Amino acid sequence: VEPAQIEKREMQYLYDTDDAMVFMDNETYDQVEIPTDRLKWERNFIVPNSNVNISSYEGEILGVILPDKATLKVVECEQAVKGDTATSASKNAVLETGLEVKVPLFINQDEMIVVNTNDGKYSGRAK
Repeated sequence: VEPAQIEKREMQYLYDTDDAMVFMDNETYDQVEIPTDRLKWERNFIVPNSNVNISSYEGEILGVILPDKATLKVVECEQAVKGDTATSASKNAVLETGLEVKVPLFINQDEMIVVNTNDGKYSGRAK
């Protein structure tokens, strides 16, 4: 049995159509569309103009390979209430992709944070 030759190509995410995400090959400038229903989890971490690796087998696209961590912007978050650490030291935040995460109280709107792409949890402030 021969091992399957899975190809990985770096591509840039360009934009969404009604039912697909459009990526461009960084070398050939060819564009491919991947149906959004196949990328439900991945789209939480991909922003326009970001580079991702696309895996394929004999020309058929298998999916998107995410990096371990993604840097995303906080577009909305709750206000921290002073002294409100008895229940939990975190608050809800919405990121630019629409992903909702729990963040520490010191994180504010418009800050860049790092999120783990395996579980979607806050990992730290972006440097």
